[in-house]
Amino acid sequence: MIKIINVTKDDSNIYGENDYEVWINTRLLTSFKHFRKEGLAMCLRKAADAVDNMKTQEDLNKLKVIYEMFQGIDKGVK
Repeated sequence: MIKIINVTKDDSNIYGENDYEVWINTRLLTSFKHFRKEGLAMCLRKAADAVDNMKTQEDLNKLKVIYEMFQGIDKGVK
């Protein structure tokens, strides 16, 4: 399951910048900032960009684990 979660401490801040996290199953991949007024499509684009911009070795290790998880799904392994 892919989750994009608003983790802003003050959830009442609907006009300001909010903090979001991108998760796959139980693994936190990355985080990004987004203004709610920019809308859902922009939030999804920013989430995709945040995943694309993962560069550290720890980030790459996370992506490798997720890739391997999906390889198992392709082969019918659960």
